[in-house]
Amino acid sequence: MDFFLSHETSTWILWGAFLLVTVATLVSRAFQTHAWYRERFGDECAPERRALVPGLL
Repeated sequence: MDFFLSHETSTWILWGAFLLVTVATLVSRAFQTHAWYRERFGDECAPERRALVPGLL
């Protein structure tokens, strides 16, 4: 029975997977929304606006 993961380990794996999927989804949506915003409004509204982190991305 040593091949089974403990409850604590499996819980961390599930939460880690949830966090990874959530972050990946939110980051991809941020870049898609930013691209849509640029396409629709151009640079005249907010040229310094970033997709994710202000001033970086």
